[in-house]
Amino acid sequence: MTCAQWRDLVHRGGGELRSLILSLPYSEWSSSPSLLVAVAVSYRGGQAANPYSALSYLNAATRILDEDEGSAELGCLALIARSVVHRQLGRFSTAMEDVRLAIRRVERAELDIPTRIDLYALGLIQRGICELFTEDLPQARADITHAMRLAETTMPAVERVEAFGCLTLIDVLCGGLRSTERNLNTTADAAVNAPAGLWDAPATIASVLLTVGRCRFDELGGLLDTVLVETKGTEYEVLALHTRVFALETLGDLEGAQDALHDMRQVDREWEAPNLSTRLYQADRIEVLMRFGQLAHARQGLAEMAPDPQHLACNNVLAARLAMELGDFEEVVRLTADCLGFGDDHPPRTQSYAAVINAAAHSALGDLSTADASFERVLQQARASGMRRHFTVLPPAIITGLVERARERTESTTRMAMLDDIAAVSSSFRGAALRLLSPRERVVLSHVAIGENPREISASLSVSLNTVKTQLRSVYRKLGVSTRDGAVHRARVLGLLTAA
Repeated sequence: MTCAQWRDLVHRGGGELRSLILSLPYSEWSSSPSLLVAVAVSYRGGQAANPYSALSYLNAATRILDEDEGSAELGCLALIARSVVHRQLGRFSTAMEDVRLAIRRVERAELDIPTRIDLYALGLIQRGICELFTEDLPQARADITHAMRLAETTMPAVERVEAFGCLTLIDVLCGGLRSTERNLNTTADAAVNAPAGLWDAPATIASVLLTVGRCRFDELGGLLDTVLVETKGTEYEVLALHTRVFALETLGDLEGAQDALHDMRQVDREWEAPNLSTRLYQADRIEVLMRFGQLAHARQGLAEMAPDPQHLACNNVLAARLAMELGDFEEVVRLTADCLGFGDDHPPRTQSYAAVINAAAHSALGDLSTADASFERVLQQARASGMRRHFTVLPPAIITGLVERARERTESTTRMAMLDDIAAVSSSFRGAALRLLSPRERVVLSHVAIGENPREISASLSVSLNTVKTQLRSVYRKLGVSTRDGAVHRARVLGLLTAA
């Protein structure tokens, strides 16, 4: 049996294979490195995910291999499996040490050429996935792509699915949406020949992020829950939680997003820093805080967030979004200026987010020509990618103005349909904001906006003064403000009130 065939059998067997091996006499399986490694790999994902048990079996296999100078091929496989387990536990430096050692052994071992190619490709894939989780996405892409080309015809289907899925995930995070579609299709083709399993998770997560980015929530079905179950206890769990926060925050379910953030934080605390999980958690938390109106906490979160050289979650763009919420439009322009250069390190998704905030700020400042130029750039990217989510994070009144002026420059029916879609998506921002306050709280707020004091509101609504004060305190808390003027300003930014 070849190396690739053995790996494919282990992946397909899963829990059933483990039960079969462990039903053998103890003396038989406990002295066999190949069976011990097979049992360890069977703990990889799904309901059976248990990296601690896997590590015990791998340690036993490694001791036997070291003492008996066993198969070089199996020794390399055991090291790669150890790397995967340590990655699953968030021990990324140890995982990288294991996989680098495995690659060096492959290079030195006396192996036939097909086996050497298969093992080297497997090592590159696992190193690439480690690099993905430690935020070195360019190198992760390079290593995984190299592996796929190296073992193009011999790689087992399950490894092909995971590798293409990780490339797709990198594309989504970096904003390369055309290659995202291509890799999703390639992953789907590879998955036809593979059983369902954890290896499907990267592509599923990428697909959910793409669907949410395009605001096509009716296409999600039960994917958010399914991917959480499938990734529980693995390194992909935190990415599944990120997709959940991303979706629920966009939909305006802020309490649900907050719950997912809490779960995300629990996983992240156990991981070695720095890592992709921490970056995504910090950015997600800041976005949710801004949606909640907790602007002081959002500012503090930004101050604690380390600069991101790859701009997956650009500090300047998040700071510009916060300045937009505070009505400091000149600061928005200053912060986004460095994010809009063509060919720089900002991925297209981040640039599009920066451009729409920049357009909104120029519009608020009355510089309509610059606003429209920035908005045109956003529209070009939206047409190519189908992305709509960034139109939901700004007040609909500003987006409506930008859209209406774009209509005046439009003759194409296709472009007009896109503008209609953007206007509809933008209106969902107001719907999410409305859900922050109860109907009664919105009524009280409307009376505050016309200048009534609590006693006058009490008389107007025929309720007690204490009831009005209680509702006002609730409004202030939900909007993240402490004064009447602050509440009115914040409400207008959110589109809850029309400007006087």
